[in-house]
Amino acid sequence: RPLRFKAVGVPDKTTAADVTQAALLLVTVKLRVHIGTRAGAHTFKAYTKQFINPGSFMFLSDVHGSVLDARDSANNEGKLYVRTVAERGILSYVSSAQLANWAVLTGTTQEHKVFTV
Repeated sequence: RPLRFKAVGVPDKTTAADVTQAALLLVTVKLRVHIGTRAGAHTFKAYTKQFINPGSFMFLSDVHGSVLDARDSANNEGKLYVRTVAERGILSYVSSAQLANWAVLTGTTQEHKVFTV
């Protein structure tokens, strides 16, 4: 399914120099994977329908964009890698219900065996 964004206006601290460069960061997206998504590489692309500057001048229309992903470079396609869930259960316990810290009173070090399942 395509993700669609509509942004109107610019933040108060934006200057004309911020929106007249050759390369502009349009949007930052944080993706969450839906339960049941198959493991492996998934690709996505950026496409700009219209980009109009604060002076109502359209300087981008119907163009593909570059994607910056975990590879840290501009690419035609972004890649999202999904790994399978590895279920783990870890339970640790000691043989006695209480571990008293006698080191303060006796000055000796105590050791207790920890069991892990």
